[in-house]
Amino acid sequence: MLAFSNDYYGFIFRATQSVEVFCAYIENGADEYMGNPIFKEEVIARIQALIRIQCRFKGAASVWEYRKLQIIPKCRRIFNDGEEILLTKIEFDILYFLAQQNGRVVTYEELYEAVWNREYLQDDANIMAHIHRIRQKIERDIKNPEYIQNVYGVGYRFGEFAQ
Repeated sequence: MLAFSNDYYGFIFRATQSVEVFCAYIENGADEYMGNPIFKEEVIARIQALIRIQCRFKGAASVWEYRKLQIIPKCRRIFNDGEEILLTKIEFDILYFLAQQNGRVVTYEELYEAVWNREYLQDDANIMAHIHRIRQKIERDIKNPEYIQNVYGVGYRFGEFAQ
């Protein structure tokens, strides 16, 4: 199986031909499933088709959705249960960067360098303060967050599933 993210496609290659297994793989994030026998030409054709689809939608205004939260990157707008949430530039950048990681744990250093475009200065308190303010705006219960979760001593992840 390949890695799951916005930049990679998840392919499952299995010997089983069970419809239930196929559906479970797709429901859990696989972009493609191929049973035996596997032909090189078919793999190449499927990869090319996925690339064509991605190119078609690259220019479209995409909306990221998770539970009741919607992120519209091109407009830099956030909606929670239909209500617009006003975020500062840094808050938006943090939330959007975390959401793009598809549940992958993001270190403090990685988050800092991606959002501030500077070398990491062990500035965890600054990051934590921004995360706290974002949670106050988007979470129903900031003590039990649905969206931005701590991975203690490491960083944060968006959503409940880590890779």
